[in-house]
Parts: sequence; structure tokens; C-alpha cells
Amino acid sequence: MLGLAESSGVVANSTSLVLVSAATALVGLWVWSQQKPRKDFPPGPKGWPLIGNILEFRGNTPPHIILMEQAKKYGDIFSIRIGQRWTVVLNGAALIKEALLKKGIEFANRPSSFSIDLFTEGGKDIAFGQFTPTWKLHRKLAYSAFRTLATGNNERFEKLVYSMLPGLVQHLESKGSEPFNPKSTLASSIYNILATMCFGKRFEFDGPEVKFWMRMSQEGIEIFGNGLAADYIPFMKHIPTPAVAKVKALLNEFYGAISKELEEHHASYDGGEPKDLIEMMFQARQELEDEGSEDMTMITETHIRQTVADIFSAGTDTSIFSFIHSWY
Repeated sequence: MLGLAESSGVVANSTSLVLVSAATALVGLWVWSQQKPRKDFPPGPKGWPLIGNILEFRGNTPPHIILMEQAKKYGDIFSIRIGQRWTVVLNGAALIKEALLKKGIEFANRPSSFSIDLFTEGGKDIAFGQFTPTWKLHRKLAYSAFRTLATGNNERFEKLVYSMLPGLVQHLESKGSEPFNPKSTLASSIYNILATMCFGKRFEFDGPEVKFWMRMSQEGIEIFGNGLAADYIPFMKHIPTPAVAKVKALLNEFYGAISKELEEHHASYDGGEPKDLIEMMFQARQELEDEGSEDMTMITETHIRQTVADIFSAGTDTSIFSFIHSWY
């Protein structure tokens, strides 16, 4: 009986120790979760451990409406925590203009996240890249290419746009009098314009290539739209999930198609006058190598792939969205 009583006492003490330890850990986690990154960090709503202020965005209220209400309470510069990621919110045209125009250098960098790192192959793109010499070089190259292929040569660009009309008219005539969604028709025209500029080729109107890129775009929006759990709770990146598997499969397919275009250009480009963006990037890399004035790690095959992908995918998505919504 004495041994049984002693055993019961040990179990009770162990249980109490576990409960006290758990309570201490929870309190510590709560206190840690309320700590701002720095003392002068903007005010904002208190969040929960691990998930931060995510629960405030549940329901059907659009996020921008929720943020505007928060601005009324905490001011036009306030902070929230999405998962474990702190975010500073600016409210009002004057503040946003000051941040983006007057203090462009200070706000030039982009936040990194698990999904962005996957999408940019480690931050080697333009859209989400950090403000570094490598980023400035690729932005300069992309801007120069656009001036040569489009904005700086109106006659050349007009000819390119007008060359799409026969296919567009034929496709519209094939619809007859039946109603149809114009999105795929406009997408075919825009993808062809960007494909000519980037790849030096033209797709069949509403053909398999156009459908492939449209599928890539749609699946990308669906998968990346709200981000991944690991974007907000970093330790989640060590947990394999179906969402991460889908993202990796999509990116392998997407960048596989871009890489195929690069390989074809490597085989065909003879170093002459470049005819499209890829050849311009090849020429720029060769010129930098000949000059010996730049670190060649700044313009690797991955950087070129990312720059081409940025211009091709971002250009098509933005143009299609603008055309569609300008009609309604």
C-alpha cells in the first residue's frame, strides 16, 4: 500500500510539473507573440500566437475594407501580423505616393517568402527581386529590350500588332452569331504579341500553345493566390503538403517550357542582330563577358530564364485583365 501511495504521489507531481511547464510555455509564447520587431514599430491590433491577426480576415468582408477600418483605429500607418510575418500597412494616397515615389530607394526591396523563393528560383527575377546590382542590371536589360521591341520603335510594334488582325478576324468570324467569352480570343492575340517579342515565334490562334500558357496562368493564380501556409508560419516549409507538391509540379512544368525556348535559341542564335528578348539577353551576356566589367554570376541562365518569364507571364496576365475589365 505504501508503494502504491508513493507511486501515486510521483504521478501527481509529474502531472503537475507538466501542467506548470505547459502553462509557462503558453504564457511565454503569448508574450513573445506580442513583441514588436522594434520599439518604434507602428501600432496595431494584438494577434494570437502563431497565427497573428489571420482571424480578423475571416468572413466575406474584403481585406481592404478590414484594413481601412483598422486605419481608423490605429492611424494611417499601422502594423498587423499575418501568421508570424509582420506587415506595415499604409493608408491614403499621399502616404503611398511618398513611400513609392519620394522614398523609392528605401521601399525598393521586396519581402521574401517560401512561395516567392520557389517561384523566383531563389530571388533571381525582377518582379520580386531585391534592390541589388544584379536586379538593376536585369531591369536595365529588360527596359532596353522593351524600348527596342516595342515602345522605342512604334512602327515596328504597330506592324506586330496589325499582323495579329487576320488571325483575330478569322477567329471571330468562326464564332458566327453565337455568344462567346472574349477572354480566350483576346488572350490568343496578347500571347502571340508577347511570344513574338520574347520567343520570336507565333502561336496558332486558340491552339495548344496558347491553351498551355493560359492553363499555367490560371493554375498559378489559384495556387499562389492566397500564398502557402509556410509563407506565414515558416516551420511549415519542413512539412510536405499537397499544396507545396502542386506548386513544385506547376513550376517544373512552367520553367521547363521557358527552358525549352532557351535551349532552342542556344541552338539557333548565331550572334547576329537579335530578333527577340532571349537573343537580346544572350547578346548582353556576351557583351558583358567580352568587356570583363561585370560579375558573370549576375547574368546566369537562371537569371535569363527568370527575366524572360517575368516579361512574358506578367505582360500577358496584366494585358488580358486590363482588356477584359475595360469592357465592363
